[in-house]
Amino acid sequence: MDKIVAKQEIEKLVAKFKQDENRFKSVNYNETEVRREFIDPFFTILGWDVADSKEIKHEDGAYITSEQGKRAKKHPDYGFYLDGTLRFYVEAKKPSVKLYQEQEPALQIRRYGWSSNLPIGVLTDFEELIIYNCQIRPNGSDSAAIGQLMSYKYTDYLEKFDEIFELLSKERVREGSLFALVEK
Repeated sequence: MDKIVAKQEIEKLVAKFKQDENRFKSVNYNETEVRREFIDPFFTILGWDVADSKEIKHEDGAYITSEQGKRAKKHPDYGFYLDGTLRFYVEAKKPSVKLYQEQEPALQIRRYGWSSNLPIGVLTDFEELIIYNCQIRPNGSDSAAIGQLMSYKYTDYLEKFDEIFELLSKERVREGSLFALVEK
């Protein structure tokens, strides 16, 4: 999909969310629904094949080490792979979760990325999309703001489309966009 068509498709997702925002932000709208209706299509528009298990691993496995030194296998919602190499994780939440305020979702994605030696991790509920620097060791007392590199509200997706596309589209990730971001 070319960039112009991709932006038009993102516009449709934004309009859909805005049209029924109260329902999507209610506690009754769950994570599986937001993944199917918004997050999967969002990354598909950015060139990722969400149905290809070689490219996107749903409920991927990541070993994290707790602050007490214990290792445990956890399951990030999405692992994004290119040529068999893990590039980043995406952790999804339902839109009723306040990603900018709640500490645990931010720590969760940062732990996944840190433990897997990844440059970034993405936390999203579609309403918000936050890119974290996962090269900063997570600490249980960190606020949700620690390690934030970029953050967007769904209402910013069209205005910031070029920026988002340059960071997270499949081809730009292949070209090293994520490493370039953390090097800044």
